[in-house]
This record gives sequence, C-alpha cells and structure tokens, in this order.
Amino acid sequence: MRSTHTLSTRLVAVFLSLAPLCVVTLRGWSGAILIIGALVAFTVWLRRGDFSALADRRDQVLITALCLPFFTVALSSTLRANLHMAEFDGPLRFVLAIAIFLFMTQARVNALAMLQYTLPLGLLTTIFLQFAVAQPHPWGADRMATYFADPLVFGYTSLAMGLMCLFSIHALKKDPHWLVALKLAGATVGIYLSIRSGSRTGWFVAPLVCVIWLYQQRLLGARVKVVAVSGLVALSAVFLVLLNDTVWLRITQAVHEVLAYNWQGFAPETSVGLRITFIRIAADLFQASPIFGYGDTALNTVALPPGVSSYASEEAIRMALHAGFHNEIVSSTVRYGVGGGIAAASVMLLPLSLFALHLRSFDRVKRANATTGMIFVLTIFVSSMTTEVFDLKYTVSFYATMVALLCGSVLFAEQGLVEGDT
Repeated sequence: MRSTHTLSTRLVAVFLSLAPLCVVTLRGWSGAILIIGALVAFTVWLRRGDFSALADRRDQVLITALCLPFFTVALSSTLRANLHMAEFDGPLRFVLAIAIFLFMTQARVNALAMLQYTLPLGLLTTIFLQFAVAQPHPWGADRMATYFADPLVFGYTSLAMGLMCLFSIHALKKDPHWLVALKLAGATVGIYLSIRSGSRTGWFVAPLVCVIWLYQQRLLGARVKVVAVSGLVALSAVFLVLLNDTVWLRITQAVHEVLAYNWQGFAPETSVGLRITFIRIAADLFQASPIFGYGDTALNTVALPPGVSSYASEEAIRMALHAGFHNEIVSSTVRYGVGGGIAAASVMLLPLSLFALHLRSFDRVKRANATTGMIFVLTIFVSSMTTEVFDLKYTVSFYATMVALLCGSVLFAEQGLVEGDT
C-alpha cells in the first residue's frame, strides 16, 4: 500500500540505502549510517505504534540472531569475570540493526529500489579515488586498498557489491539502457577492484553465484537471461584476459602452499600455511576452554596449551592472538566458547536461509531483494572462512545495515518507492 510510504519513511529509507556509497573510501561512513539511521528508524517505528512484528516468529528468529553476539560476549565475560567494553562494540552494532529491521516491518519499502543506484555509484567512486588520490601501499604496490580498508576487506566488499550490481539488472522491472550500463559498469569495476586487491578472500563465491542463477532460470524471462549471460561473459573476459596472471598466480600459489604445508615440526609461514597453523592453534585453545572461551585474545592474556610451540613459531602465535585466527567462526569460538561460534554462524546462516527460501518467490520485489541479499551474505560468509569479517567497526556496521534492509524487504516490501514499481 502506497500510504505506508510517507515522506519520513522515504527519507529514512533513502538515508539507509547510502551505506554502500563510501563504505571503503570514507572512514566512519558505515558506522554513521548505521547509528544515525538506527536511532531515526527506531523513533519512526515507535511513533507509528505498530508492534505486531515482534509477535511474528520469522522476525523473532532474525532479531534473536542479531542479539546473540551481544549475549554471548556478555555471558562469556561474566563467567570469566573479565569485562572489556571494547568487546561489545561490534555486537552492539548488530543490536542497533534491529531498529532498522523493525522500521522495515512497518515501512514496507523496497530496499533494492534504492540500492540499485548506490551500489554501482559506490564502486565507481572507489575506482575514481584509487586513481585520483594517492593511496598507501603497505601490502605491496600491486595490491589495491585504501587508507583504512586492507586488501582483504577491500577485495571481498568490492566483489560483493559488483555481483549485486550484476544481478540487479532487470530484477525489479525492465531497466532503461542507461541504468543497465551503470549496473554493468559497477559489476565490472567491482570484479576488477577485487582482483586488483590481490586477495583471494571471497573468490570462491563465484561458482556459488552461478548456481543461484541457474536455480532461478524458470522465473527469468528471455530478456533477463540475455543480459545476465552477457554480463557473465563480460566479467569472465575480465578474469581470463585482462587479469589472467593475477588470478591464476594467486590460485596456483594457494594450491602449492597447501600441498607444501609441513605437519611435522614448524609449519611454513606462507599466507595459506599461516592460516592452517592458526586453525591448529585455535583447536588446541578450544579444547582447553570450550565453554568460557578466552575473550578477545588481543586484550586478554592467554596461556597456551602444551604442544602449540612445537609447530607454531612465536610470530605465528603472536599473529593469531593479536590479529585473529583468520576465520570468523573459529575466532568467535575461541574468544567466547561454543556460544560465540553459534552466534557468529547465526548472523550469517539465518539471513542466508531466509533469502534462499525466497529465491523463487513469485513476488518480483521479494525475489529481487532475496537474490541481492543471498549474494551479499554468501560473499561475506565465504570470505569469513579465511578472515575475520566482524572485527572492524565499519565492516560489521555495513553488514548489519545491509542485512536489516534486505531481510526487511524480503519479508515486508510492497510495490512502490523510488524505482521499485513493476
């Protein structure tokens, strides 16, 4: 019903949709969008006085998932009698996102109607600044990043946004030619930036995205198929022709490092070798304290179990304890016990299941938002297997905002608002 789209609703929704615009180019952008947006959204939700969403089991599941990180940190800290407020920073941002989701349950707006513009514009802004403004290169001159986003975050964020641009083509309705061009440009730039970051994190999502596309074929019209195939061919050309050396060098290097890993004595300190060692250290730590955890190992003193020093160098141990175990679920499990691992998995897997259920919805708006959400969360989930994705304020802020918007649209969006009419 269009009556739900009041001026205040439109303004709040448009503001929240700006999250992708400067996510890796302006420090504090994602956090500001989340915090300001959540406060305003919660005020609008309270003033409208419709709290029926709180009684819906689907909503309760998502709200519970967003609360779990906070509760697990609080429980672990209490059991260990070791409280650090810094450990609540990320979990509190998930809690703030609940306000955005509740706003969406009343507003019933179509998030993708606005994100289809801000996603490609954000990527075009990023590549413009890469060449217009001198960027630091502490990870090597050939690896793209920004002054606060390292190559890992820069890479998987660009990849996620690029794939969302591609799959948004004709998703809501027949796009005009200029919008198709904008989305294709965003998709190409996103893939390009991801590869130029030199980070393999998230690349394995590509075949999974192809599976999503094939799964949806019975709902896609011929025109959409042509555009989708053309887009995939264009992006494949970028991979295989323009940047062939970068991609295949990183992939073959990873395979070689796995095969060369030494399970006897000190392990090699290669990129993949260190990640394997981190998992081994995490397994030993978990066995010693599976329920309480250790808290954030960068803030707390951790007594290593016997045997760790037989395979892990001092540098590998230092990196694991201070920088994380390069796996979101594993790091959360070590820090906060079994509950921490469940919480980290829940904030990714529960939204994924929601999006998966609506991939073939006959409601075009819900299907489009579900596809966009599926690609976004799937990219973050795949990336979380080789790096922490919620350790930084701006990454958790961006993720929480996008999940709240897209989950709300999948469950409650109506036709209308900006370019969402069909």
